[in-house]
Amino acid sequence: MDRESIWSVAWRARNLYFVLFIVQFTVGVALIAYWEVFHNLSDGSIETAIAIWKGAGPIAIASASGAMVVLESGRLLMVLAHSLEEYLAKRKARQIDEARAAARAEDYRRWEEWNEQRMAAEAEGREPPPPPSLDDLDAS
Repeated sequence: MDRESIWSVAWRARNLYFVLFIVQFTVGVALIAYWEVFHNLSDGSIETAIAIWKGAGPIAIASASGAMVVLESGRLLMVLAHSLEEYLAKRKARQIDEARAAARAEDYRRWEEWNEQRMAAEAEGREPPPPPSLDDLDAS
């Protein structure tokens, strides 16, 4: 099985997930450490270490969420691309069907026109015109 829940990481994406998580977590903790060391000058070393430790928890959750969002955004793009491919295939099939229907209507119009000319020629006692050929139909 690829996953156990929506919150679990797909097996094939675990390496990317952990790289993203570690990079985000390291940057987050480094920023907290920078802030605590260089901007909270009134705190002692123990208080600074505790503040960094307390800030690391929310950073871990945010990093895990951020890495999951990046991975799932890629999956979302794949789903959207697949949906777009299906839509374009259906649209192309519909256009082909419409073009065939238009061609049939044009063929029918030509045969109706010929039939009217044939009937008029027979009524007048003239030689009827030749029927439309397939070559004429392909040319249009």
